[in-house]
Amino acid sequence: MTTSTAPAPPASAAAVDPYDVREMVHRALAQLAIAAPGTVPSMPPEEVRDRILEAFISRGIGNTALADYRPRASSAGGCGRALTYHRLGIAETDPLDPEVGLTLELGTLLHVYLDAVLVEYGLPVEIHEHEIRVPFAYGEITGRFDRSIGGTTIVDYKSASRASFDLMVETNAPLPSYRPQVNFYLHGAKRHAMPYTHGLVVAYCKDPGVGAERTPWVSPPLPYDPELAHHTVRLFEDIERHARANHIPERPYTVAHEFPCRGCRWRSRCWDITTLATNRVVDLGDLEDVATRYDKVRRQVATLKPEQDSLGGRLKAALIDQNSVAGTAGGLDLHLHRYERTTVDPDLVPPEVRKTAGKTTLVGQLSVTRRKDGKTERTVATGRARCASEK
Repeated sequence: MTTSTAPAPPASAAAVDPYDVREMVHRALAQLAIAAPGTVPSMPPEEVRDRILEAFISRGIGNTALADYRPRASSAGGCGRALTYHRLGIAETDPLDPEVGLTLELGTLLHVYLDAVLVEYGLPVEIHEHEIRVPFAYGEITGRFDRSIGGTTIVDYKSASRASFDLMVETNAPLPSYRPQVNFYLHGAKRHAMPYTHGLVVAYCKDPGVGAERTPWVSPPLPYDPELAHHTVRLFEDIERHARANHIPERPYTVAHEFPCRGCRWRSRCWDITTLATNRVVDLGDLEDVATRYDKVRRQVATLKPEQDSLGGRLKAALIDQNSVAGTAGGLDLHLHRYERTTVDPDLVPPEVRKTAGKTTLVGQLSVTRRKDGKTERTVATGRARCASEK
């Protein structure tokens, strides 16, 4: 699968840089005159609808198109394996959807809004995206930090999903991938003799709905960590060494359906099971302790799951009986989160539609067989891996 590219903009928009959303907004706001009804060429409503959809899809695709690889501070917390795929120019197998591109663009507009709020409030915001350049063994690592405030603090704006936002609120810490990025901005600033000593992540939840907090979440001040900065430099050096040897490093994550693998552009390639040999058995003796521990944990989970459901049910019932979504139990805080989930009732869908809308996935099922007294017991875990023929 080749990398997606943005469709050419219509002639009327050719002068607008499709990747500069701020410039686009400034141009729109600079229009001093609005055409009066009846003074523009007539356009059927169906065409108006199609053009509107085309405009947003085009912008979304343009913002998800994979650019050429460069060592960047924004990738400091990324997966070294995925970055090596990118460095080698291997085509993405799971390109981002257009709506992701629109979300990224709205995140940029969110920066403008947050700037305006802070300036209106009177904070000494240095409104610019300052470029940093840090030399390493194979060139330069570059980046642009979003803002700086008060001459001491670098601020990085993040628009987060509800799950990510709630996690940061609950742990009072940025996501693990955010900390290396902000820290490397501090590292680059120090190399440029800039006075910044701390970083802040300002996160805004882009998803509506029930959650622990709706106002932006601001991390505690993050002090500069030189060892973390050196780890980032080593990450990019390792990527370059692997790429020059035409070698993919070991995967740092082992759960394909969880973050960050589930949102990776190369997830299907990295976890492809369609080409695995079926006529041989390999020796995984060095992982015997892992298999043994897995078998033990699986048995514990099976034993504890009914108790977990029962205890959770008692707590949920108590909150419902007290007509509240929140409660305390000694030193524990309890919260009953409410999320809407939409499912399709197959009985309401015509059979021919169900058939054409079917989605085929290849499921990789792991089984671990324990030998005991001449008998075998099988431990099973499932994991989804998208098949090349998936519809």
